[in-house]
Amino acid sequence: MNFVDPERVTDGLRTIALGHPLEQHGVVESTNDIALQLLADGAAHGTTVVGNRQTAGRGQRGRAWHSPQSVGLFVSIVLRGSRRLDSPTLVVAAVGLGLAEGLEFVSGARIELKWPNDLWCDGRKVAGILVESRGYRPASPAFVVGMGVNVNHRGVDFPTELRDTATSLALLTGGTLDRADVLRAMLEALEPRIDQALAGGTGDLEAAYRARSLLRGREVTLLHGDDFVRGTVADLSAREGLLLRLPDGRMLHVPAEHARQVRPVDA
Repeated sequence: MNFVDPERVTDGLRTIALGHPLEQHGVVESTNDIALQLLADGAAHGTTVVGNRQTAGRGQRGRAWHSPQSVGLFVSIVLRGSRRLDSPTLVVAAVGLGLAEGLEFVSGARIELKWPNDLWCDGRKVAGILVESRGYRPASPAFVVGMGVNVNHRGVDFPTELRDTATSLALLTGGTLDRADVLRAMLEALEPRIDQALAGGTGDLEAAYRARSLLRGREVTLLHGDDFVRGTVADLSAREGLLLRLPDGRMLHVPAEHARQVRPVDA
């Protein structure tokens, strides 16, 4: 079984908290479940869990996450904030942005963000994010962020139903990547973005997130309440949500926590 070597990740790792400590596991049901238990047990901010394979990995709204052995990265990180944070929405955006920046650094491929939890390249999904907590308290925010990254997947590594919609860093670059190098780049890019979010969205977080979104100016459908609506994304904000221009010209603001099942019409 080809594990990610924790020492190769942490040797020279330029982070203060993320990856310290770093736990490596073989076959697990879900790295998020392990990290949530660590969170409940008082684990420190930045505690990182890596699984070599997941048997019950999950994505947004409980969807299964395809997690084959030794080709992807399945990572969960314990996060704790020191100031009030009314919603983890900013953290979701920060993790997406930092992850995209890290993967772009190691691959050279332009990675874009598809609201709210997916990372795409060349029209296909390369990574996903899931933020979870147990009894979230805004005054003392604590939660777990899970990430699944397609690193060395080849076409045959994806189920048939995903081969037209999924890609990997290996497919994008034409080579095999060292997963320890990828994880180190991820952690180093994630930490400053997460710090920005936990500080309330300081610096260029919102602007950088907006600039990397693949939805701005595109026609989408989304679930608003109990109904699907269709419109063009006039603007979006990690904090405020989506601003849609409806076919009749009216503008509809969809708050971040209510923007569900957002899909580009031409995807």
